[in-house]
Amino acid sequence: MGDSSNIDELNQTAAMNGNCVQALAQPTSSSNPLSERREIVNLLDAEPTLDYLVQNGVLTSADVSEISDERDATEQNRSLLDLVESRKDVSGVQLLTNVLRLTGQHYIANLLDDGERIKALSGSGLCWHLCPSHTLK
Repeated sequence: MGDSSNIDELNQTAAMNGNCVQALAQPTSSSNPLSERREIVNLLDAEPTLDYLVQNGVLTSADVSEISDERDATEQNRSLLDLVESRKDVSGVQLLTNVLRLTGQHYIANLLDDGERIKALSGSGLCWHLCPSHTLK
């Protein structure tokens, strides 16, 4: 989650520079472990991610065997997420996010991507509510 003072500072800087940008703190991560996030567990297709994760050192071949030994796809997904998250290394989740995008699982990648978002304002292009120099006339 982003610090609201940082967001306010970004908005003020954008306003001073005449840029119409609004920083939004959108917490996308949950305090729950990944393997307990039902939507991710149910939608994930783990199979196409495994080779990539082994090649990049996130998983070992023993980990892949452990995942494959699970009784069904849901349990395999849960096992994969547990193993990736147990590494306590942010790069494991980032690499999983990358391979999900590479394999077309963009929706799940977006669920895992917990970075702070900066969203440009849409509409007229005027940001009078953020930028005092821009007013409707």
